[in-house]
Amino acid sequence: MDSRNEMNNQPGIIVKAKNELVEIMKDKRVFTLIKLIADETPLGKVTKPLRQGYRALIQIENEQRRNRLKDFIVGIAQDNPEIPDIPPEDFLAVVRKLLQDDEDEKVYLYVHLCVTLARSHLDRDTRLYYLRMASELTFSQIKFARELYLRSNIPLKGYLSIEAAKEALISAENGMTLRALSTLSNWGLIKARNVVSDTTVYDLTEDMQQLMNLLFSPPELMPEAIGSEAKDSWDVIIVNHLRSANEQFPEFLHQLIEKKGFSVEVVERESNFREMKLARCYITTGLYTERLSYGEKKYVAIHTLQHPDNPTDNLKLPDRRFKVPEDSFFSKGLGQNSDSNLLIKKLDEIATYIVEHFLSKTPN
Repeated sequence: MDSRNEMNNQPGIIVKAKNELVEIMKDKRVFTLIKLIADETPLGKVTKPLRQGYRALIQIENEQRRNRLKDFIVGIAQDNPEIPDIPPEDFLAVVRKLLQDDEDEKVYLYVHLCVTLARSHLDRDTRLYYLRMASELTFSQIKFARELYLRSNIPLKGYLSIEAAKEALISAENGMTLRALSTLSNWGLIKARNVVSDTTVYDLTEDMQQLMNLLFSPPELMPEAIGSEAKDSWDVIIVNHLRSANEQFPEFLHQLIEKKGFSVEVVERESNFREMKLARCYITTGLYTERLSYGEKKYVAIHTLQHPDNPTDNLKLPDRRFKVPEDSFFSKGLGQNSDSNLLIKKLDEIATYIVEHFLSKTPN
């Protein structure tokens, strides 16, 4: 209340402001400037240039649309000469979205989408749904979706796991990534999974699979399309850690499995093999001590694993631990009853087990 009264008691402030405005308006320079501004309005001299510029912009836009439509039709004719008849309503629907879209980079995507929709057995409502989806997504969001799709389905070199590859993509805290994740989620292409972690994990939906197949050809859904490589794949990877005498492990085991017709790779435990290679079965070694009533007995444990990170405490089928007495593993002796020969028998048992429980199964 006091401040309002104080303001009412100072009419000189308003009068002063009014007087200053009058003095400004008397300034010839200001008056000339105001007149120039008035003359440059649509009612002044600039009306004609504005109208001409607007017509030029419309002409440029129409030309871009014509070129886009030309590229679209030529793309269908050249790249897909054997396509079946495209229903007129589908063709017109795609063309409308093509002409409304402001990204020329998406022309080829519309070409592929038009053809794949014609070849598909999707009903009309579903076809229009994917068309609207492709139209609403920006080119960068579609590229992001493809990269997320590939990282989720193909083990890529440079990452310990598929989850690590996905995390490297979605963890970027920038506006484009956050917007892409939000948009893909809103369209039902990905869904967040609640995990005990600082980062949200996203799973892909069947709609994502369908959209990728509609927009891209098989070569475009390979790691090379995003500048990556798939990990080298083997049936068995033997992680060389504890070397037996005479190189029976891993060399003899390598030969046994290879003779059965399967691919085998020997790697060093200290290498970055997990970032570059993967296998259906991993073989690792470690020292194992068994506590007995009369003391303890030391073994070398040979683990057959589905993944090298699997815990070895409670192994069960198909993961399993084979125990070899240290004397047998490291012995240099030869002969039918020697410790070394016992190791060979154990390695043969391991090879048979691996073929039966790992390699006989169809890989995922």
